[in-house]
This record gives sequence, structure tokens and C-alpha cells, in this order.
Amino acid sequence: MKAGLRYQNGCMYETHGAWYVRYRQRILQEDGSAKLNHASKHLGRSADFSNIFEVKRCRASFMQAVIAIGSVHIRESR
Repeated sequence: MKAGLRYQNGCMYETHGAWYVRYRQRILQEDGSAKLNHASKHLGRSADFSNIFEVKRCRASFMQAVIAIGSVHIRESR
């Protein structure tokens, strides 16, 4: 049975003069189970964006890439 693809926006936040997006990533374990890992991505410096809409557009394009590779699970190696 194939699990449905879930869309996520990610949580956008600004700190230390830069914009970031925080999202969840599913990681397959060696025993076949999956765990969720929190990850964040630096979108750019605050000075590089003229308004919040540009930041949201950057986040949306990044999250589309995350969703596209989301169907390919990352296997955690130990």
C-alpha cells in the first residue's frame, strides 16, 4: 500500500538577520520503520528580500523541491 504524499508549508522564521524555513523529513530506519526528523534551510539574508512576499515565494519554491523528493525516502545509515 502506498502512503499518500503530504504537502507541508514549513515554518518560516527570521533570526540573526536571515530567513529560515523549518520542515519535517521522513527518514527510514534499518528495521523498516520511519521517523520524522526536523530540518531547516537558510533562505537568505533579510537584506536580500524587499518584502515578506519574496520570502514566501522563496519558501514555496524550496518546499516544492522538498515535496518532489519526499516520495524518495532517505535511509539513515549507522
